[in-house]
Formats: sequence, structure tokens, C-alpha cells
Amino acid sequence: MASDVSMEKSDILQLFSKSVESILESRGLKQIDLAKGIGTDARNVSNWLNLKAIPNAIWVVKMADYLGISLDELFGRKPPGGDRMPQIRTHAEKIYKLAGGVSSTKKHKKKPGKQGQRKKK
Repeated sequence: MASDVSMEKSDILQLFSKSVESILESRGLKQIDLAKGIGTDARNVSNWLNLKAIPNAIWVVKMADYLGISLDELFGRKPPGGDRMPQIRTHAEKIYKLAGGVSSTKKHKKKPGKQGQRKKK
């Protein structure tokens, strides 16, 4: 899915504001909680969400990390490719079955007394 490069800056900021407000509400959080969680004051968060100021990239990343979401989700977008985890899990299970259910990290037991011994003449 290609991104819509024709979106205006104001549209992107409105999506960001609505998305963050929705996420906070769904989790029972307030702007002050977000502010404390990312290490800023509530006035900054209020200004960002009321479109009076624009957070820099560092604050945006801190918000996404604090909320445990991707940057795309923070801006109300689906990540490119959508949710691929079910596909990845299915492929991993197929590979596991093809390998006979044997993990590559599984340790094999050595037969005692066979290694390191020389044949007697």
C-alpha cells in the first residue's frame, strides 16, 4: 500500500491528534499521563494535541514507545503491508514441520565412550 503523499501537513497533524486522543481514551489515560511517561510537561502535550505546536521526531518516537505502538499507528495509519504476523507465523510453522519438528538449536546427545578413543591394533 503506497502512502498518500498528497496529504497536507494540517491533515497529517489532525490524524495524529485524533489518533493519540483516541489511544489515550481507550486506555484510560490523560494527557498528563502521557506527558509524565515521556518526560515532558502537560502543556507541551496539550499544545501538540490541540495543533498549537508540532512535536519533533524525538517526542513522537517517545510517544509511540510509551504507548507501545508503531509510528504508523500513532498517526492513525496501518503499517505498510498491514498485520503480517499471521502470515509470518504460518510460514514459520511450515518450515518447522518441514524440518521434522527439530529445532536448529536442539542439542544432540553424544554417545559415551565413542569419541576421542583410538582403535587398538
